[in-house]
Amino acid sequence: MKTEDNSEPFNPLTSKIVHHLEFEFDRSAGLIFITGGHGIISYRVASRLLNAGYPTIRVGAFHADELSDLNKLGAEVADFSWGKDETYEKALKGVKTVFCVPSYHKDWDEDFELFLKACQEAGVEHMVKMSFLHAHRPDDKLDMLGIRHFVKKTLLHAKMHDRELEQVPLVASHGKCDEKLMHSGSGIAYTIIGASHLMSNPILSLTKGQQASEAPLKLYGASAGKAVNYVSPNDVAEVAARTLLAPRNHVDKIYELTGPVAIKEAEVAKYLEKFMNKAVVYVDEPIEVFEEEEVQSGVPSWLLQDKVSLEKIKALGHEGDASFRTSDVEKVCYHKPETYLDYLTNVDAMSPQERALLA
Repeated sequence: MKTEDNSEPFNPLTSKIVHHLEFEFDRSAGLIFITGGHGIISYRVASRLLNAGYPTIRVGAFHADELSDLNKLGAEVADFSWGKDETYEKALKGVKTVFCVPSYHKDWDEDFELFLKACQEAGVEHMVKMSFLHAHRPDDKLDMLGIRHFVKKTLLHAKMHDRELEQVPLVASHGKCDEKLMHSGSGIAYTIIGASHLMSNPILSLTKGQQASEAPLKLYGASAGKAVNYVSPNDVAEVAARTLLAPRNHVDKIYELTGPVAIKEAEVAKYLEKFMNKAVVYVDEPIEVFEEEEVQSGVPSWLLQDKVSLEKIKALGHEGDASFRTSDVEKVCYHKPETYLDYLTNVDAMSPQERALLA
């Protein structure tokens, strides 16, 4: 099983990776609306579209004044808040194309259905929706990952049977929303982008409270020492931007995005330590301990199910298998996916949220 070589020299000043969009955009996309402009993916997509010179971008945000940098680049910033459907009509007025990253909160799938209905009423013609890797696949559900066959051979740390695998809430909810977009007669052309675990996730799990302390930063998980496939948000955003700028090439397609290799969580901690110039350690806990500590820290039940389920999936070890990786980043972007080190060194591409946590 291949993992990243953490001995690679680290120099954020000379190792910057930037991929440019080297094609003329298609104006048929019309006015593009991007949900959640503060988000890890949405911020990157908006920045790429604006830097490519696309003339009509509207970005939705709960606090519109916080996106002044995108506004200066030419984006219109609209008040938009998931769960407040009174903001949908104005945000979608005149919009032809939507890039949608569903907000992650309790019952978010219900909010997506209301938003999809609002898109239909507004006359939206194309939606590019972020999803979870393979979530759209029908009732093999997590057999979609080839997990059942793999589990029978390697069930050591993660004792999950088929029924548990099929009930990962995050995956199931994305699958339901994908189906609503693709097959419910919405009349909206779709592009689904299913991504593996984002490389930004470990950074976002660190808190300012941890960083203020002199003690080492700690990443907690229950991956049982297995390698995890992380995909760079830069690659995800580039696939989305290329899809939005040349919609005729990507309509009614599903892309499955993975990173180039799997990497163990302890290696992720070492990369973060080099980048942040502060001790970072990964604490690998038994799944029962991980779950109990999440409960004690006040994690709500809906989020707890997702966090525990995803750790169980990581612990299966299937993400380290070569067959898990896809080639869709190369097919759409014409370059190999970024490694974890590439992601960390590409500071200019990061969202304000990431930069604040790494400062």
